[in-house]
Amino acid sequence: MQFLRDKKLARRFRTCSVSEKEQLIYYILFIILTLLSGTAITAASGMAAGHVIPNSIDRIISTISVVSLFLPILICYNTNKKGDDCAFVARYSALSIPVFVQLFLICIPLMLAAEYIDYGAESFEDDYQYPATSQSGIGYLGATILIVWYYIWRMNEAFKIASSVGRFNVSVKRNSTLVTKAKKPRVVHDENVSSAGILEQLKINFANGIKASLILPSQTHAFQTSWHSLWVVVIFHGLISLVADHFYYDAPRVFESDGLLYEMCRTFLILVAAYGIALIYRRTDLVLNFTISILYALLLPQIVNEIHYEIEFLSNSENQDTYTIFWYIWIYAIIAGIVCRKFGPAAIDDGLNLKALQHIIAPLMVLAILYYPWRYLYYYDFWYEEYQEQPATPLEELSNEELFGMQFGMVREHAQDIPESVSGATDIYGIIFGSYAYEKVFKREVMFVNHSLQNYFGMKDRTLSLLNNQETFQETPLATATNLNTALDALSEKMQEEDIILLYLTSHGSDEGELSVNLGNGITFKTVNAEAIKEALDESGIKNRLIFVSACYSGVMIDSLADENTLIMTAAAADKTSFGCSDDSVLTYFADALFKQTLPHENNLIKAFEIAKEKILDREEEEGITTHSDPQIFIGDKILEALNKYERATPTKSEE
Repeated sequence: MQFLRDKKLARRFRTCSVSEKEQLIYYILFIILTLLSGTAITAASGMAAGHVIPNSIDRIISTISVVSLFLPILICYNTNKKGDDCAFVARYSALSIPVFVQLFLICIPLMLAAEYIDYGAESFEDDYQYPATSQSGIGYLGATILIVWYYIWRMNEAFKIASSVGRFNVSVKRNSTLVTKAKKPRVVHDENVSSAGILEQLKINFANGIKASLILPSQTHAFQTSWHSLWVVVIFHGLISLVADHFYYDAPRVFESDGLLYEMCRTFLILVAAYGIALIYRRTDLVLNFTISILYALLLPQIVNEIHYEIEFLSNSENQDTYTIFWYIWIYAIIAGIVCRKFGPAAIDDGLNLKALQHIIAPLMVLAILYYPWRYLYYYDFWYEEYQEQPATPLEELSNEELFGMQFGMVREHAQDIPESVSGATDIYGIIFGSYAYEKVFKREVMFVNHSLQNYFGMKDRTLSLLNNQETFQETPLATATNLNTALDALSEKMQEEDIILLYLTSHGSDEGELSVNLGNGITFKTVNAEAIKEALDESGIKNRLIFVSACYSGVMIDSLADENTLIMTAAAADKTSFGCSDDSVLTYFADALFKQTLPHENNLIKAFEIAKEKILDREEEEGITTHSDPQIFIGDKILEALNKYERATPTKSEE
């Protein structure tokens, strides 16, 4: 536990007993703990489970936590204006570790106390549920202020100790003799550490970064290695993301301080990649130089990437794969250019040598480290569209119980206005069933088929629509298995034995003979399949049936629905999909060909189906569809006799 005691660690630095390898370990730990401390401080902002919309206190705390991560940088430069730059960084990286450990130990009781103050003792129970509108209160605010204050104070103390080690003598005992003067600390200097001014360093690094990103000739070793250059390029990367995110999201926007965590993680991954390159080439003294080289070289690619997401043509799924391949090749070429210019090209005349392998492996490793982790990590942007609470829709205002409770009465009310069959004549009664709520083509189809049946099929006032749609659920009964049963029972009371029921079903279908039934808003319904439809028809006692099914794989329903008193027409064969069942179509191909183009001109249903089938085939071929839907028909032995007794009350257009 000696490494947790900062003053003893300082004495070890003073006597040069901390090896370079140990210093590197401290530095890596420092980066990791910096990331973790940022997460811990942000967690103290009260954005715990159940916090939905941040209030003013949350925003204040988030701002404090972000600022607190940058303050140590300012303190660092202030306490070491005349110090030994690289050695000082090594010392304060190591001396900061006790600060982080103590910070986490203090966080635990403070967060528990904040939880108790804001939510009470009940919040520690396993089954406690945070209120949906809970916000961070005085407990989290106080805890955050204390943590940030302690963090800054302890870091400041660590910086002072690190700064004083190089200038003051520290007494140590050697052979029971008090020695007041220790040997001069050994300082390891990076061969690329620059003595140029800050502005000159930045000018050189930006120029070399652009050349490296464009694969242009440059002196890669001329990248100026300094902590000033590192922090400037990190801030530039953050500003690019900040501006790009602002334009990506529409107003009104809300700033999200957690976007900083993504920038910190990306910088850390670049540091890991630079360390990996240093290991491959056995030059760990160049970790900082590699980090700076990669960061400056990736500035232009980051700008290109952000613009790519802004341009809809480039960011759509059709072009994304091409762009991704280009992107990886570009980054590989950039990293390969950096290492080749740093260590010279590999001569492969005598085969694949060590340097050639290094030049190949290093860019691949950088690509893997920089981009593979984001397949599994979630990151935040700096800006998001501000959440605007929408007023509840009429459907959302109803409970499921209220919605289902009103259905029986609605079906009966609509059926009440349907006239009873005239004795001695054959009439057709119709039910139009549209059960898919997410696409409006089915709503249009239900309305159009209902209109067509009433005007061109002589079924005026003898049709009943069942439709799943959030715009019509208050006026039109829902298309559910229960309502279908109720509607069939209601119509059977109006019909004579010789009458015919026409059932038109439109939805998405499956190859198992099921129709999609939904309304949205988390409401679920019983499955509607061929067996359920057959059972409902049988229970109603209606013998003569005309069934139209406009759905994919609808042909699979024929075997279950077929009998001698039934005529069935389906939009597709049992193993084929139908077409037109999306919002870019006014009607499905089946409804358009049969009910819009054919039935208004043709009295005979069988002939109308054959004509419509040809029209569908012609349309599919015109549109380049090679797997045709192949509509199917089944004709029962006795259904034609019932149809022959039926005469349309309204003439077809050809007869007018």
